[in-house]
Amino acid sequence: MGLTPEEFFRALPCAVGELEYRVEGSRAAITHPEGTIDIHLTLASDRHIGALRLPVTHVEFVFSELSKLGQECFMDNLDLHFHRGGG
Repeated sequence: MGLTPEEFFRALPCAVGELEYRVEGSRAAITHPEGTIDIHLTLASDRHIGALRLPVTHVEFVFSELSKLGQECFMDNLDLHFHRGGG
């Protein structure tokens, strides 16, 4: 993702809505009605586009006991909250 871990964790509360979660260092654990979602962030090297420098963070999602539909709904909602546009 094109952001820093700090930016990710700042936006996480809006993205998960009323789901309970806890953050410990570079990890987050979310309690979902169907199971749990564990998120692990790793800061990567910056992406350079000309003189522009963009942070890059690798984000790993691990779903436990969530149906495929539950996973897709969670990720669709998360994508909406982390979407950045321009124009």
